[in-house]
Amino acid sequence: METKSKTTVVQEGNPRGNAISSEEIKQGILDMTHFFEANAKDIYNEIQKSKPASQEDLKSLKDTIKTTLPLSLEVLLSNHNGGFLLRDNYKSLSVEQILDAIDVNQVNGYWKKNYIPFAGDDENNFLCLEHDNGNDTNVVAWCADMGVIEEVADGLGLLIEQVRNDLLKKKIQYVEGAGLIEASG
Repeated sequence: METKSKTTVVQEGNPRGNAISSEEIKQGILDMTHFFEANAKDIYNEIQKSKPASQEDLKSLKDTIKTTLPLSLEVLLSNHNGGFLLRDNYKSLSVEQILDAIDVNQVNGYWKKNYIPFAGDDENNFLCLEHDNGNDTNVVAWCADMGVIEEVADGLGLLIEQVRNDLLKKKIQYVEGAGLIEASG
């Protein structure tokens, strides 16, 4: 009689931690793009219009934040300079929109100097990357009236990976007008 071996998972999460590579981020963006092509034509058409950020744009952003751009943000902007649906109804910002958001919000008492807003919703709330000398440390949802309203992910690359995985596992779905929401049933 043949016995089958049993696999036991003894470690939760990804052993690499938040050290996601640029190739993994690009693959996550590509997989999400394919999902939008099949399931959200309006979003797909919008992101197809989004051109990659130019090197001049990226340099301007680096000069404004006075440090190295986090790899995950540079990869996202190098693929889509705005308009990429990332979470709920938060779409990625273009370099110009990021610079404008920093300029407008830096006088807000809830704003921190190490915030880089990279996505926004229709109500002027932002997903912000907290950076530490170019390191991707934390993603928070931020609003002008209350400051941080939610800690979202341990980094932008991991957020992209998490959303991609949830789309592929059908844990979240796209609903026109609402964005990416938790799947029912």
